[in-house]
Amino acid sequence: MQAVLAEYKTLLQKGKNVAFVIRKGALSYEEKVVYKNDNQMLREEIIQHIVAVSEEAPIISTTGKASRELFETREANGQSHKYDFLTVGSMGHTSSIALGVAINKPEQKIWCIDGDGAVLMHMGAMAVMGAVKPQNLVHIVINNGAHETVGGMPTVAQSADLSTIAKACGYDTVSKVSSFAELDKVLQAAKTTPGLHFIEVASAIGAREDLGRPTTTALVNKQNFMEYIQLL
Repeated sequence: MQAVLAEYKTLLQKGKNVAFVIRKGALSYEEKVVYKNDNQMLREEIIQHIVAVSEEAPIISTTGKASRELFETREANGQSHKYDFLTVGSMGHTSSIALGVAINKPEQKIWCIDGDGAVLMHMGAMAVMGAVKPQNLVHIVINNGAHETVGGMPTVAQSADLSTIAKACGYDTVSKVSSFAELDKVLQAAKTTPGLHFIEVASAIGAREDLGRPTTTALVNKQNFMEYIQLL
């Protein structure tokens, strides 16, 4: 290892790039790390409530487990996947994609399911959304304070007030909820009221062990979604 590092140091000093490729399972850690918080709502159940209210309106969802859970929710409901754009592998870009759809479909309510880590990665998108201020967009941030999809490591979202930031960016309404009763109330209000809405939902860390993955490719997902929104 030391010899490899010495070689890499020489290459780096020459302005070249280097990388380690480590086989899965090659690294181990004896202590068990458990990431958790005090929030009660599970993200998958939050998404189920969003789907129940949004019905057949387009949803753009963030990368990782959120999109996987949205896909499985549609499967469980016997619904088509054409209503959803799953932002696979593009962390932080979900709200910008949702903004683009909202601008081009001003008469259609557009729903964006985002995560705290993704919002933090491209927070400038919130300022753009507040400046453009589409009157048909609901931006929902499911905040569990963790990068759960890649292991559960904490984000800094617990020390950053996302709702206050949204208000400062110019969102028309800002809500922060921690129960399903509160969530359903603000979802219904956002559904029936014009404006740029921001909903921060306090979520627990955790997902089903048997959580599946989308059975369609990202390309097929994009094509089906584009065909659907053209009809709206």
